[in-house]
Amino acid sequence: MRMSRALRLLLILLLLGGLAAAVVAVQFNRFLNTGVSLAGTDEVFQIRSGASFREVSASLAEREVISRPLFFRIYARLRGEAGSVQAGEYKISQEDTPKSLLAKFVGGEVLLYSFTIVEGWNYRDLLRELAAVPELEATLTDEEWPALLEELGAEVNHPEGLFLPETYRFARGTRSAVSRVTASRSSARMRSWGSAVSGTKSGFPARVYSAHTSLNSPT
Repeated sequence: MRMSRALRLLLILLLLGGLAAAVVAVQFNRFLNTGVSLAGTDEVFQIRSGASFREVSASLAEREVISRPLFFRIYARLRGEAGSVQAGEYKISQEDTPKSLLAKFVGGEVLLYSFTIVEGWNYRDLLRELAAVPELEATLTDEEWPALLEELGAEVNHPEGLFLPETYRFARGTRSAVSRVTASRSSARMRSWGSAVSGTKSGFPARVYSAHTSLNSPT
């Protein structure tokens, strides 16, 4: 029995559709696993708080870091992570791929800066040096010390001698970082910025933690 013209046309369309889907799948996989395009060795990319994933992907495409923002959005949606990207500064390197970029953004692997407390500093030295760090939001004033010490459970009423001379790492926008390096003499435990870096906010004053914020919209 001779195949009808309509059936032949249908088979041809199905074949062409299958070939097109295969081509797109190959291109999609190649995009996800091909290194990003950078003008230099590394670039710093900022995700602002409240930005949608569509804005993030469009910004990457505008800077020519990725070539197919639609593929990037589809990949994030398929993984259910379009709304889980965290705000902050990220270092993008030549070794990164779109796949690794999404993992960085979701994991909050933000760019970290260093601040060193020098032995012998008094609390005024510390405040002055913190205020000079552009990546920090050092808003603590002299008048706020008593309230901060009470908040930390310190058994003293003066901040002198409560700072551990050490190098601390923090994300841009970390606020009032003084309490991260202040401890109660009675407990002999020094508070660090580790929780701020990882995005864990519990156990610290609300105005102290690093401003890691998930995106508001998955679109």
